[in-house]
Amino acid sequence: MELQHPTWLATTGYLTTTILLLLTTLWAAAVIGSAVAGAASGTYIPSLEITTWPGQLAEPLPPGFDLVEHVPIQLTLRQPTPAQRLLSVAVGLLPLLLVAAVLWLLRGLARSVRQGDPFGAANVRRLRRLGLLFLLGYPVMVTITRLLQDWLVTTLPVLPLGGIGTTLDVINIFALLAGLGMFLLAEVFAHGLRLREDVEGTI
Repeated sequence: MELQHPTWLATTGYLTTTILLLLTTLWAAAVIGSAVAGAASGTYIPSLEITTWPGQLAEPLPPGFDLVEHVPIQLTLRQPTPAQRLLSVAVGLLPLLLVAAVLWLLRGLARSVRQGDPFGAANVRRLRRLGLLFLLGYPVMVTITRLLQDWLVTTLPVLPLGGIGTTLDVINIFALLAGLGMFLLAEVFAHGLRLREDVEGTI
């Protein structure tokens, strides 16, 4: 089968996913590197976003006004313990690992399109893995990140801010729909692959 010359859109998609994957990898390396270097020199200062019900307000609210939502607060841990450093790095790395895995698979898809042969068994596998990442990997990442954040909160000193907790990361329904769409698209590709094999087998 003669391969077609790649279109500018296919080439742009391949280059974009490659650049984004490289940037994500560099970002993850920077997170690890800064934590390691900072731990050795004592300059690594992690931060954590929490929410709180304030114990007391500087000034009372006017009559008829109530505080009905949690207040976000960014905490900076000036003298973090080794456990706090490790937890902070893990919280920052987990989303990057998921993004890197998605970009790696998308880059493979873009490369096959650029080569003019997208309907192959490799792309069926890539699409199914993308579906798993969106349907299973993403909720697992959100859950583990939340647990690590809650663990980090337990290492904080008692603050005069009322009840505190980490910000709630709600699982995005669009990510789950994207995962379902990837599985359906994988079946479309698998069906097209079977048709092509049948046609080639009759020639």
